[in-house]
Amino acid sequence: MRNELLKSVLIVFLFWFIVLTVAALPDLQMLRATAIRLGVIWSGGVLLGTGFWLLRRAVRGAPGSESAEQSIVTATIMSDPQTKSTQSVPLPAALLPAMAHNIGAALSDTRTGQIAQNLMQRYPWWNAYAAKNPLHAAALLDVWRILLSKQDLPAAPVPQDHGGATLVEHTLNVLDGMLELAPAWRYEGVRDTKGKVVVPVADVNRGFHVFDKGDPVLNPMLVLAAVAHDIGKVECYRQVDPKRPERVEEVAPNHGEMGAKMLRGVPSLMNLSIGDRQALILAVSYYHHMSDMPIAGWMGDLPRSLMMLLYEADCLASWREGGRDEEKMRAGSVTQRAAKGDAAQRSQASVQDMMPQEDDDAPAFEHDDLQEDPNATATEEARHLIDRARAAAPAREHKRKDATEVNADVARPYWKHPTGRTPLDFLTEALTRDSAINGRSTQKRLAIWSAPWLYVLDQKMRTVMEPDIGDTSAPRGQMSSFTKELLAQLEAKGWLYNNHEGVRLSHKRALWLCDMGGDNQVAMLVVSDECIPKIILTNAGGIKEAPQIVRPLWGATSAINKRGGSVDDGDISETPEPPATAGEARMHLKEVESEREAPEDSVPAPQESDVFSVLPPGFGAAIVESDEPDDPELALPPRPILDLYRLRQDVMEGKFMPEKHDDGTVLVAADLVWTEYEQPRTIPEGMKLVLNSRTGTKFLRFKLA
Repeated sequence: MRNELLKSVLIVFLFWFIVLTVAALPDLQMLRATAIRLGVIWSGGVLLGTGFWLLRRAVRGAPGSESAEQSIVTATIMSDPQTKSTQSVPLPAALLPAMAHNIGAALSDTRTGQIAQNLMQRYPWWNAYAAKNPLHAAALLDVWRILLSKQDLPAAPVPQDHGGATLVEHTLNVLDGMLELAPAWRYEGVRDTKGKVVVPVADVNRGFHVFDKGDPVLNPMLVLAAVAHDIGKVECYRQVDPKRPERVEEVAPNHGEMGAKMLRGVPSLMNLSIGDRQALILAVSYYHHMSDMPIAGWMGDLPRSLMMLLYEADCLASWREGGRDEEKMRAGSVTQRAAKGDAAQRSQASVQDMMPQEDDDAPAFEHDDLQEDPNATATEEARHLIDRARAAAPAREHKRKDATEVNADVARPYWKHPTGRTPLDFLTEALTRDSAINGRSTQKRLAIWSAPWLYVLDQKMRTVMEPDIGDTSAPRGQMSSFTKELLAQLEAKGWLYNNHEGVRLSHKRALWLCDMGGDNQVAMLVVSDECIPKIILTNAGGIKEAPQIVRPLWGATSAINKRGGSVDDGDISETPEPPATAGEARMHLKEVESEREAPEDSVPAPQESDVFSVLPPGFGAAIVESDEPDDPELALPPRPILDLYRLRQDVMEGKFMPEKHDDGTVLVAADLVWTEYEQPRTIPEGMKLVLNSRTGTKFLRFKLA
């Protein structure tokens, strides 16, 4: 038995079965009857085991199974690949993976096969590719047949993810990107954010891996990986409305893993060498979650290098389809920085090398290069598909913000960290956490992404970062210094959304009151998704509706271009607009309150050296009298006002461990009071909520008489 774990379990089971059976015998007279029963049971077990073994042997010896695959690989290695036929024979349907999509029917469709042939004829290198790599060419055409069987299938269930491109159009764009990036690609291992090598290059003598000149003829896996990378979407996506083919739903997760399963069912792929086949399947399986790729010495550098380049090409195509800045995507690419060790000079040089060439230098898609084909309909359809793909991903020049448009600010930086890290660094790190972007858990969600904007919850962002950046709470009506420095950074880079419906804000006021649906309105900063690496957005789920900006958080009077002339930004924070709603008042109170809740049995008593921040009188009354719904994460639930008379009586009796002062006031730990009376975060008139800035503890201050 090869499985040692199963062998151990079987031995232990048999031992205790025998011991307990013997112990259960009342006397030796029943031994004969028991032995007969055991013999019958053991005979049945042997027969079942033998049948299972024979069935397994028969299945493993069938064509397309694991053992058969190994025999095909051996034959491919021992024979001359050039002598093999490029015509693939579909496997019987019974031997294909159990999937809704009929792979066998797709591979036998002559019409899609002709379209696939015409698609590739549009590339000037195709004839040389097919002549030098007939096995790869046959596999490539079979993959195209499967993709073309669903020509109108969208590339994503969320339209903005790929600019509305279909799967076929997106595949063509990824192929363009793959061939564009390959000449400058250089894989030197995988490094973490600190530059430490976590996956070294397998070829220690050479020290790197490149695709020879980026030539598809010399590197046939480039084309095959680009075309096959999203084949799993054919199985994972389903169109829900025949009249509206752009509407799809995701019926199965992990289209990368599904694609790998589908590729194993394409017989022509089984004719490739074991190294090429493994590189393709690994790249398609893991390019969406690269850190999960196994590390093994037998893999070599090709699978990981191909996977990382495929990811770059996919990102480049997606950014072009979405009309975003591809240069920033390339310069900020996580995989490029990891592969190159984040070497600044070399990174800049490679970005320049990888920039798109003029049309005169890249004639691959010129109509004059199209060869005549007897099947005119398929030829015209191929031309139409490529034209649509090129139109879906136009090359755009990013208009960078002129330096004169960014206001110089002598007061900066508003916030500094001892390590020299910037707020943007902390934001990027926080957004890499699980479910931080578009997460279903409201406890973990820090931002909502609806391309091309990120809506970041300001208060929650700083709460999550508090262990690293310290307490950054701000008094009511004022912005946190951390947030202000972050917004200044974003504005300087052209990533800040500060102009809405004619209202333009400076970075000192660029917080927006956003409607989250259900009358929930929260404070958010809205920034371009270009501010963070693309890899962070890869696993973010889709959303049904983006937050809607209601108005500037501090009202239209905080705008730079408000009516009646401009106001110096420095004066705005001194005269903030009062909260317009109870929901906004709750949000401001949450900004002031520290999240470091002290346990009931360990509330630190205030000391003379402590400094307290005081909320204005009457602020609590506005909160507890409102029934307006709000975000449950920021809202203070409406409760009956505390009975001040009862609280005074309890304090005079020594309850809540009060701190008495000479002016007749007392300080009582707010958490103890709210817990005792089951009325959290309610403040009656006549009391003030104060915060101990040294310990982060909240107190209620009031007079006993």
